[in-house]
Amino acid sequence: MTRNSIMAANGIGSGARGAVERHACQGVDGSPPLALAVCHLCSIKKRSTARTPRSRRPAPAKTLLKSIECLDYPEFLDKHYEKIEPGIHKIHYTMTEYRAVIQDANLLLSSEKTLIDVDPPVVIVGDIHGQFNDLINMFLLIGRPPERRYLFLGDYVDRGMMSIECMMLLLAYKVCYPTSVYLLRGNHECARVNKKYGFWNECISHLGDQGETVWAMFQRCFNNMPVSALVATKILCMHGGLSPSLESLDDVRNTMKPVRNPFRGVINDMLWADPDMSILDWRTSTRGSGFAFGSHCTVSVGGGDPFTALTNTPRNRATRARIDIVSCQKAPRNSTPVADDNDSGACGAVARRHCRGRGWVNAIDAHCI
Repeated sequence: MTRNSIMAANGIGSGARGAVERHACQGVDGSPPLALAVCHLCSIKKRSTARTPRSRRPAPAKTLLKSIECLDYPEFLDKHYEKIEPGIHKIHYTMTEYRAVIQDANLLLSSEKTLIDVDPPVVIVGDIHGQFNDLINMFLLIGRPPERRYLFLGDYVDRGMMSIECMMLLLAYKVCYPTSVYLLRGNHECARVNKKYGFWNECISHLGDQGETVWAMFQRCFNNMPVSALVATKILCMHGGLSPSLESLDDVRNTMKPVRNPFRGVINDMLWADPDMSILDWRTSTRGSGFAFGSHCTVSVGGGDPFTALTNTPRNRATRARIDIVSCQKAPRNSTPVADDNDSGACGAVARRHCRGRGWVNAIDAHCI
């Protein structure tokens, strides 16, 4: 498939939504342009000509190797769809591809805040856990970026045996379409977890002596992932849930990255917390990290009035202010299940919500709690 046909299929150059996609080489959310290896939209196979002053250029960009400039992202993305077969089928990547994709994505992720603001429409996706075939099938059924905009809630690795392929595909999409793909961090995007539950072993068994290097590169990328997202100021999304130490979302928004291997505090709690409809307030999680939170737990948005965390209950639906909590720990009602073709215990759900005028229209009910 040629680059022109890919762009035409995604609506680029026409009146479709893809036409307003911001180029990766133009910066993100008003930030200075990034010295990416290549921009998918304008197919620049060299460093961006819109350079920032040397003193302001992101330091990690200096580590990019000269050979990385030859990476063709459209071709790289296409090869993930060329040979789709059931079961585990590993994809071979060169070290040049690992360095290019991971380091370019790391530059973009490091430019985002720990709490990001996302505008609808957006598809919200739960755990992937190395289920590459499920991920590909989802893109084929719902639409590839930028035809659809996606917010992933973390847990891309471990359990399933194609975690590397999942990460390489998602990171490449992030580089090409930074405002159409948002990647939040899950508790399995922590070194102490994914070294124990499968990702480390996958890297070592598949890559041999280079496995430890690639695994460490992914960890640096994980450390720069946002932890939560606020969709249209209405839906608070994270992998886990709330924290008793969280007084305002500004506490999260202003947290500096990278966050290396959190094991206590607000960030750790948001990665591990679980909603529990049988309690009102807080209790220690039975999983040994984070907390379980009930319907009386609140969080303040932007320093304003506190919002009730669990709002999708009859007694809370009439409250004057509301914020919906979307968490991987409890799948959305009427959501589309993600099948597990390897029967590894991984699970996930997809929910889509969009805004029409001032009212909310549910394509799929995105309420989780």
